[in-house]
Amino acid sequence: MIYLRNTSKRQGILLASVFAFIMIPLTFLDLNIAKVTYHYSDLYGKIFEIIGVIPTCMMGVFFSVANLQTQRIARKKILSVLLSVFSMVFFTGFTLFSISHLDRRWVIPMGIFSALFLLFSFFANRALSQKAD
Repeated sequence: MIYLRNTSKRQGILLASVFAFIMIPLTFLDLNIAKVTYHYSDLYGKIFEIIGVIPTCMMGVFFSVANLQTQRIARKKILSVLLSVFSMVFFTGFTLFSISHLDRRWVIPMGIFSALFLLFSFFANRALSQKAD
């Protein structure tokens, strides 16, 4: 059941029912909808594929930043740094490798996006940790 702060039990049940009513048919129609809307040769299809691999890169950046920011309280600091570097290289490399197979023109913009997201994550995490202290 979905719990929200300002909803009653009845509203939560209604919200969950509406969500299930919409999602169950769409689950079974997903392949048919994708076949109609997605064509790899179209620009929309390529952009759809490239945007689909972005969460992999973001997950690696998040894991790296989280490890680097918590290394001051980690018992094995070198392991924390090594895991951060490994996850950053692995997840970002996997994303750029996947994109290079889809369309090579997007590799440089996605590399820049990854670097900017990494910098933003570091600054946002530092700002939040300084605010908490």
